[in-house]
Amino acid sequence: MTEIDLLLRALDSDREVWRGPLPSHAHERLIADTHMAAILAGVLPNNGAAVRVDELSVEAGQGRVQLRVAVGAGSMSFTKTFSSESLRDDAETTVTRLLAAEVLPQGTYRFSPAARVPASDNGTRLSFRPLPRRLGRLAERSLWDCGLTSLPTCRHPAILLPRRHAQQMLEQARAAAEVEVGAVLVVEPFIIQEMDVGCRLGIPVVDVAPLGHGTEGARMKLRVTPEALAEVRVVTERGQWCGGMAHSHPFGGEQLQPHFLSSEDKAMACGFFWLPFQIQLIIDPRFAVPEDALAAFCWIDGALARVCFNLIEG
Repeated sequence: MTEIDLLLRALDSDREVWRGPLPSHAHERLIADTHMAAILAGVLPNNGAAVRVDELSVEAGQGRVQLRVAVGAGSMSFTKTFSSESLRDDAETTVTRLLAAEVLPQGTYRFSPAARVPASDNGTRLSFRPLPRRLGRLAERSLWDCGLTSLPTCRHPAILLPRRHAQQMLEQARAAAEVEVGAVLVVEPFIIQEMDVGCRLGIPVVDVAPLGHGTEGARMKLRVTPEALAEVRVVTERGQWCGGMAHSHPFGGEQLQPHFLSSEDKAMACGFFWLPFQIQLIIDPRFAVPEDALAAFCWIDGALARVCFNLIEG
């Protein structure tokens, strides 16, 4: 497996200004995305077993750089190609960190992946066996049984959010509109039985675990601690996963763009919630109904994108 660097260049001069290792979670996100695509395509079995990584490489040609990932099990292998855009969120997070540390001056930069030049091995390097990559076995369910009145045709996963949970999160945000509040989402991902849908991955939110308000002293930002995440109850025997974050954006006055992911939001998503069925929900407390107040983001081809969601009863 090729080790990959993230390369930053100044936009005005095209001069290389920084090069460093791509965060390991970026590799794992692309591997998991490829594994999920293989399961949904019926190439690899949906049995919860680990897969091997057959390839992770950088391909350059015709003025563009791509990432090629292949995963396999037994005699079968599945390959998926990602554009450099799949690393945009990782690059933005890296640039934000480097600017804060004053490693980079303020400016505009472009990014690209690059294969790392192998270091000379004098016998002092340690070799580690990677953890097994597995998604767990996914249940198969019908969207009709989930309460939908029509089948979605969008190419992204079908996000199913009970209206009572959406209303609960909105009321929490509106009760403390001047500070950031949030919750951890519990999901039970499944393979959609219907074939005539844009994507056969369903992501139902089955529980919402509110986090404490980040209001100590003059604090306005939500503080998500490892202890708070550890307290979230997930029943793995039922196929439940910690499915991402929901949080509000406190605003003062008018705001042209009510729903967006900040650099901090992207860093949290990239670092902790990068599996194909982990999502982000943004809540704008200025709106009174969930249809207007909530926005959903999920992983599409390795990158975060805003998507639609389905409010269901129950």
